[in-house]
Amino acid sequence: MNKKKLQSNAFSQALQKEWENADGVNFALALARLTGWAISVDWYTEDQFAKEIDMIPLRVHVETDQNVIFDLTGKKSVAAYNQYTLMPLAQKRVHSGRGGIVNRHYSEEKVWTLPIRICPSELKIANALQTISKNSAFLDQIPKRLNPEVPAYIACEFSFGRCAPYAEALSEIKNLPAVAIIAEKYSEMFGNTKLGYCHSVVMHPDGEAEDAWGKQPLQTILNRYGVIKFSFDQDLQNRIIQEAKNESMEKYNQIYDRAKCYITL
Repeated sequence: MNKKKLQSNAFSQALQKEWENADGVNFALALARLTGWAISVDWYTEDQFAKEIDMIPLRVHVETDQNVIFDLTGKKSVAAYNQYTLMPLAQKRVHSGRGGIVNRHYSEEKVWTLPIRICPSELKIANALQTISKNSAFLDQIPKRLNPEVPAYIACEFSFGRCAPYAEALSEIKNLPAVAIIAEKYSEMFGNTKLGYCHSVVMHPDGEAEDAWGKQPLQTILNRYGVIKFSFDQDLQNRIIQEAKNESMEKYNQIYDRAKCYITL
């Protein structure tokens, strides 16, 4: 196989087949160790809130905070990965069409305990680590984590549903304003998303924003959620926090304190 072909496919077909037969788990754990990005397990289920034991495991992959997946066959968008990788797997393993695909993020330690189809192998992870480390053409495509001190699965946890208390904790620790982002228009990929409140961040004096994934250009965060037209609303951020406290002060404090554990100056 020539060099151009290898770079295009990321890895040899023989390696891809070996990793694919293990549902990508050894490759994904190796890549997550190298890059610090999020480990995600793909499941088929009729209930998106089901426990893992009640779902059908499909595959394991690594993803960044920008809806980009780095898979054993190369770099993919989430849409392409779902269409060309997950859907064929689901059709092969599932005999009912009543459900759908969900992906959940985990720490590496948790992955070892999950009811996935193929258990990880420390030896095969070590071999994958060695192979990936030598493939600079593949690794050069992967962006660096901005705040690797925050585990990726924790950043994922505070990206959807818990971003407001994270922003509140960040605001208190760094003395920066926390604001809600109101989506007024989404990109075509996110076209079915309901307009309105989208995410919470803190704003820095230089115009950059910060959330659980670190300080970065605001546009980078907007791209993550597919927002192409927006406004800020600090009052809404305050109302979201107050409503969460009113619903359960104990639960809010647990989330808030958990966020503070991962925030450093």
